[in-house]
Amino acid sequence: MQTQVTLLSLKSSPALARRIREKAQALERYHSRITHCRVTVAQDEKRSAQGRPYHVTIRLGLPGRELVADHRHHVDPFLAVRDAFAGLRRQLQRSHDEEHDIATGARARP
Repeated sequence: MQTQVTLLSLKSSPALARRIREKAQALERYHSRITHCRVTVAQDEKRSAQGRPYHVTIRLGLPGRELVADHRHHVDPFLAVRDAFAGLRRQLQRSHDEEHDIATGARARP
């Protein structure tokens, strides 16, 4: 899988990029046919009462479709990355379960 990391409006962070790549690789446990993972981490220009929030968007390519997850966190970009990947992992698990149900002829879950 190809992982692309883009950092907007914040300093380059090898540690953050490394964490993103680790989280992206971990997703391959849930789906073996991931084609790409594009992650954008941006720090909002506008200052709010909590500071300048970090916004993470993840686009995960699967054959024939793309899953998207995003998350904002006011304090820490690592927490925004963690929470965005957690949401994407849940989507990926649901997608995998649905594909498995279709392949095996199982009935849809309520």
